[in-house]
Amino acid sequence: MFTPFGNETGNVTASWRPEPRYRGTYSILSSCLVTMALCVWSAVHLNLPGASERSAPFWRSKQLWRKISWVFLGLFAPEYVAWTAFAQHRQAITLTRDVKSWLEQPQSESFLRRLRRKIRELPPGRSDNPQRRHRHPWTMVHSYYSIMGGFAVDTSVLPPEIKGPFSSKKRMTLTWAGVRLLMKREPHLLPQLSLEQIKDKAKANSLAKTIVCAQAMWFCLQCVTRIIQGLSISILELNVFCHALCALFIYILWWHKPLDIGEPTLI
Repeated sequence: MFTPFGNETGNVTASWRPEPRYRGTYSILSSCLVTMALCVWSAVHLNLPGASERSAPFWRSKQLWRKISWVFLGLFAPEYVAWTAFAQHRQAITLTRDVKSWLEQPQSESFLRRLRRKIRELPPGRSDNPQRRHRHPWTMVHSYYSIMGGFAVDTSVLPPEIKGPFSSKKRMTLTWAGVRLLMKREPHLLPQLSLEQIKDKAKANSLAKTIVCAQAMWFCLQCVTRIIQGLSISILELNVFCHALCALFIYILWWHKPLDIGEPTLI
């Protein structure tokens, strides 16, 4: 007789069965490859592409191949990517401090200083200059946006006496030193961008970065736990562990840097 549910005498009540206490090749490879891909690919925050690179097809885009080259550099020399992030972080801190001083905006305060000011009920500093007072607050995101080439000059609208040797170029990207000089001399020439406008152009938000950091931290925690318990750890896991630590350091430095912005803001 056809018995799709088995014989009555052979039925056994299902119960909870624990996982095996040993690790297989698939579990080691899958966790290592997923963590490595997330840490290396998503941790690289490239600057904006040049004007001639935006019209090329995707598979011929210099920005794509630049991304791939930086991924390979992150695989074999992650300390170089970390040093680049550290250098840009220092530039962003300097630019933020100087721009806030020139625009007469309050500097970023620590938690203890904010708490002390709230206890004393002191309002934050404000500027008496109406043009500077009505500008959006300058943040680290604005500084990173400037460093990565977020502001460009449209040379087609420049007078001939100013265009001069730049007549062959359609756009000129401002470096962070150029943005710094412009904010010091003529701050009204720089377009006003809010924090939300810059974040809207980015391809990743804080939630996406938090998920990647959580995966990297979880992998590092697993490796540290096995080392403390005296359990074995493979060479591949040790390699990914070092990459995950480097990726966490890079994410801390580039947390405020927008990811994969394609078009700059024209002046």
